[in-house]
Amino acid sequence: MVSRNAPCHCGSGKKFKKCCMNSNQGFTLGGVRAGEQMYVEFLGNKNRVNTSLNSSNDQGYVELLDLGILYKRTGHYEKAKETYIQAIKLEPKRSMAYYNLGKILYILEEYEASVKSYQTALELGHKKLEPMRHLGYSLLAQNIEPSDENVMKYYLQSINPTKRYTYKKPTQAQITGYEKRCVEAAQAYLEAAMKGQ
Repeated sequence: MVSRNAPCHCGSGKKFKKCCMNSNQGFTLGGVRAGEQMYVEFLGNKNRVNTSLNSSNDQGYVELLDLGILYKRTGHYEKAKETYIQAIKLEPKRSMAYYNLGKILYILEEYEASVKSYQTALELGHKKLEPMRHLGYSLLAQNIEPSDENVMKYYLQSINPTKRYTYKKPTQAQITGYEKRCVEAAQAYLEAAMKGQ
């Protein structure tokens, strides 16, 4: 079990209690949700995942999240991706691995998979604001306008601080405008997904 005062395993630099504690404890038992099943199938694992929860799963899940963060921080993105997929298979009803995987997939320019990962994190009850913003970035990255490249690289630098990107720093107005478009794109995407279910 992660201590409330320990640094959060999502890599935000905040204490666990001030960051992801509530979203990590917000999972529920029961059948696989629609978005979760979609993402498990997207990963190529069509077999039903064991969803029983116990303390060894919890510890293993947190260890996998920590390992994924370590791989990300050292630039081993494929290994981070594999590690988060292992965490998802271990605990498919918890949102944090999907959320962290979404960032890795974005860094790897696998935008469609990143969208699915963030969508699943939201469906599993992850805090709304951050995944919505990241989901929007993943959606807009699929058709990036040349005028938005600096904002996109600025965002990429924020989720991947270990690598240095060359870009002209966007103004706060440019960032705010782009992030507003991100949230609008995410809302429209989720509304369309809900109508399609």
